[in-house]
Amino acid sequence: MLFNSRYLAVISLFLLTSTVAAAPVPEAGTAPDWRRSEIDARGNADWRRTEIDARGNADWRRSENNARGNADWRRSENTARGNADWRRSEIDTRGNADWRRSENDARGNADWRRSENSARGNADWRRTENNARGNADWRRSENDARGNADW
Repeated sequence: MLFNSRYLAVISLFLLTSTVAAAPVPEAGTAPDWRRSEIDARGNADWRRTEIDARGNADWRRSENNARGNADWRRSENTARGNADWRRSEIDTRGNADWRRSENDARGNADWRRSENSARGNADWRRTENNARGNADWRRSENDARGNADW
C-alpha cells in the first residue's frame, strides 16, 4: 500500500504534537536550579578538597604504596608467584626449553612445512601447477588459445 508524502507528513506531525502535549510542564516560578541541587547532592561545594582530606594525606600515591607493604610492589608480586623469575619456571613446566621444536615433533615432523610441500607431490608445487596446464608460461598459452596475443 503506497502512501502519499503529504499523508505521511500529517501523521508524523500529529504524533510529534501529541508527544509534546503529553510532556509534564513545571509550574512557573518553581523551576529547580540544577546547579544548586547538584552541589547539594554532593554534600559540599568544595568536594575535591574533601576527597583529599578523606584520604588522610594529600600525597595519596605514597600512602597507597605503603598500604601494599612494600614500595617496590612489582618485586613482591613476583615473589608471591613462588619464583621471582616466573618466565623461566613456565618454560621449565613445558618440559623443554626449546618448546617450539617439541610442538613441531608433535605434528610428526619437526620440519612440517617441507612435509606439506612434499605431500603435494613436489616441493616446488607452483611449478607443477603450471606444468599441469601444459606450459610453464600459462598466461601466454591462454592468449594463444584465444587466438590473439593482445587481448
